[in-house]
Amino acid sequence: MGCCKSKSSVVEPLRYKVFADRELDIERDSMEQSKRCYLIFVNPHSGPGKSLQVFRRILEPKLKAAGISYELVITERANHARAMMRTRNLDEFSAIVILSGDGLVFEVVNGMFERPDRDKALRKPLGVVPSGSGNALIASVFRHCNIPIDKKSFIERSCEMIASPHLSVLPVNLFHVETPTEHFAGFLSVGWALMSDIDIESEKWRKALGHARFTAGAVVRCFHLRTYKGRVSYLPANAKKAVPESSTSPNDVSLTKSTQQSTTVIVDDENSVRAKTSETTDWGAAWRKRYPEEGEFPALSDPVPSSWTVMNEDFVLIHAITMSHIGSNGPYMPCAQLDDDRIYLTYVTKRELSNRVSMLKCLADIETSKHLDYDFLK
Repeated sequence: MGCCKSKSSVVEPLRYKVFADRELDIERDSMEQSKRCYLIFVNPHSGPGKSLQVFRRILEPKLKAAGISYELVITERANHARAMMRTRNLDEFSAIVILSGDGLVFEVVNGMFERPDRDKALRKPLGVVPSGSGNALIASVFRHCNIPIDKKSFIERSCEMIASPHLSVLPVNLFHVETPTEHFAGFLSVGWALMSDIDIESEKWRKALGHARFTAGAVVRCFHLRTYKGRVSYLPANAKKAVPESSTSPNDVSLTKSTQQSTTVIVDDENSVRAKTSETTDWGAAWRKRYPEEGEFPALSDPVPSSWTVMNEDFVLIHAITMSHIGSNGPYMPCAQLDDDRIYLTYVTKRELSNRVSMLKCLADIETSKHLDYDFLK
């Protein structure tokens, strides 16, 4: 299994925080019950479209019973929450709560990073109620806290934690994603090829199938399997720093983990879809200010150091992950921690995959983590 570990740096880790339960003896930070006021985002269209119902029926009564005040924002469009988080005065709120899937968490986190006071904003805790299709972040939190993920009580338990008087928060590390046109703060994973195809193409079944859309998408895509020619460059765990040699393509995508130690993975796709160019602020420069060692984290236009591993292949799947889960089912990377210091790189190449049925079985076995037993998944 591929793994990229970071090298030492003097920067402070860039993290955000998620709610946990103090009773589990994992407290690192706490909030005073009497002063709690939440900024709550609800995406009424996430997953099966029941987020607002979940708020009214489950979370809202618990908040009122606990004496917690809140401001409710029902998102109306894509990037609504992101735009609001860029400019909203957050001083009056003790935490941000999100009722949706991981997509709205992504919006909120990136809105935080795009603020002038990003370091202060990113210290604001986030609470997540898993009412979307993909709920990998809160599933990873549950695993970290040794809380069983029961589908019937997943939402209920998350609401209890958010309204609990015994509330603590846990740090979660971010990583940097750079494309030819934009920079993003990532907290979960970056996928290319098969996993991304399944996610994007099953979107049309979101309301009808909810989380099951991923299963349906996997069946369809595995029996019409695509391959993608590309180059993956990565810095392996414990690799020594070296003088740059080869250069990267202008179509590369790089991932940089923002911790006290950092790592980079680069994916080069000649046919990659470029992101929109609506943002003009140089967020990449803001990220790189955190890395004082010259050459440690090459930009897309910089040479790749000789200590990196470079693969030119026909890829079926590439998935780089920092959390244990990529959904609410079984863990994709059981050893991953919330504040891990590495990015775990997994991939499947065309030449090592014998047939499509094996690929489908591998995806189905993610629920029990037996997918890691397949030889073709590296």
